[in-house]
Amino acid sequence: MLADGVVVLTPWRLADAPVLVRFDLDPELQRWFDFPTDPVEPAEHLARAQEVIRRWWQGYDERTTFAFAVRLDAEGEAIGSAELQANAIDRAQAMISYATLPEHRGKGLASRAARLLAVAGLERFGFRRVELLADLENVASQRVAERAGFTREGVRRATGWFEHHVPFAGVPRDSVSYSLVVADLEPAPE
Repeated sequence: MLADGVVVLTPWRLADAPVLVRFDLDPELQRWFDFPTDPVEPAEHLARAQEVIRRWWQGYDERTTFAFAVRLDAEGEAIGSAELQANAIDRAQAMISYATLPEHRGKGLASRAARLLAVAGLERFGFRRVELLADLENVASQRVAERAGFTREGVRRATGWFEHHVPFAGVPRDSVSYSLVVADLEPAPE
């Protein structure tokens, strides 16, 4: 468990699967995460979400994925997600992603969760660099990154690829690259 006094990050529970279903059905998240929008039977959708949670548990055991539910208290309902995914080639680097349910957006909770998990990634999970990519048009995600203390590095051309979300499907997308490294956590010299 990770906490900062406002948000708490806990491992996902199977009982949290309905939150993942809500993420899949959220048009804003479909847009930026490129979720398929094909209708799925509710029971199958829930079963798929539970399988995702099981894969996250396995990734945690393998030290490749650190996925947490974002909560307002340790026993409360999940209101979001924060995940670190180790780079497949350089395991000392990780990519962070995050999301919150619509009713919890615009309150600084995603920034808090991203900061909390990124710092844990650097201090506890052994990463030396946490990278964040946000689509060039995803201004809200860029604000989250900046509020979480990430450094904007620049625009990476043609790094995004969408398969499902129209009008982006099949068109390379530019992303804004941000990072947080161990040196960013050290106090400034006096």
